Amino acid sequence: YHLMAVSLTPILLLALSAGSVAVTVPCAVQGQGYEDPTLVPTPLTPNGAWLADSAACQNSCLLSPTCAYFTWHEDSKACWLLGKEAKLAPVAKAVSGPKKCLAVAAETSLTSAAPSAAE
Repeated sequence: YHLMAVSLTPILLLALSAGSVAVTVPCAVQGQGYEDPTLVPTPLTPNGAWLADSAACQNSCLLSPTCAYFTWHEDSKACWLLGKEAKLAPVAKAVSGPKKCLAVAAETSLTSAAPSAAE
């Protein structure tokens, strides 16, 4: 049991320090936000919650079946999940992107399509 406790220590330290490290999304754009004509926002309440960074906002979008794009605001930490009708517009201190980065999706499909050594 002692070995298990020791192996969890790095995970705990990573979790404690994660709040100070902003994670970015490689396919996101800065200084632009998505505007969705089908979204009727509740003032001051982002539909994706208040999240630590743009990667967490993209992950929230990934988990939502109706989300196609996300916009995360650096100053307020507000995460907005937007549909396929959304269009990019200039928005200061915003980071926006698609539900999935295409390069990551392509790499994943290539990896999963490759035959394993056991075959």
